[in-house]
Amino acid sequence: MPQTTAIRVTYRFIDGLHVYTSEDVYGLYVANQDPQRAYDAVAPSLQKLICLNEGMKCRVEPALTYSELLRSAHHPDQPLVPEITSRSFVAHAA
Repeated sequence: MPQTTAIRVTYRFIDGLHVYTSEDVYGLYVANQDPQRAYDAVAPSLQKLICLNEGMKCRVEPALTYSELLRSAHHPDQPLVPEITSRSFVAHAA
């Protein structure tokens, strides 16, 4: 049975950049002026870092699409999926 793990990321807006980091995966730092490009770069970056840091191949995907993320930001009182936050990415063991 494939193993999955949630990865928490932190979002900040700093000096015009949309920045993502993670305490769960060492070395993650994604920054871009375009919010969607920054968000879209997080999963592939996590995937590469997990391979480099842990020697494990996996597939990483966001818990929410970018449009779902925007919707959750505009309506924070309406959760989309229980127990999954807008700052979660999911790693699936290869």
